Amino acid sequence: MAKLDVARQGWRLTDRALIVRRGVFTRRTTVVPVAKLQSVSLDQGPVQRWFGLGVVTARVAASRVDVPALGWAEAERLQQALVARSSAGSSAGAHPEDPVYGGIAEIQGG
Repeated sequence: MAKLDVARQGWRLTDRALIVRRGVFTRRTTVVPVAKLQSVSLDQGPVQRWFGLGVVTARVAASRVDVPALGWAEAERLQQALVARSSAGSSAGAHPEDPVYGGIAEIQGG
């Protein structure tokens, strides 16, 4: 079952949105506009720390989306990229760098 789960979940960060896809039997795709981000946190419990994993949580208005089970270095990069793009979106004329990918090769696929 874990193999199926890994194949069916992932994330993609573009210059305008964070897209998170999860689920094996019921798939959920969540799109969070980067311009609407209010906060981004990086969390790691004791078990996650043992395995070198982390969870990035992006909060908007009254909701949140978690990007789970990332390697710690990848989680730090995603958090930094989200903060940078969120800040760049609020600056006039800013152009973020190329998209960052994690697990989802094509959003339509699968």
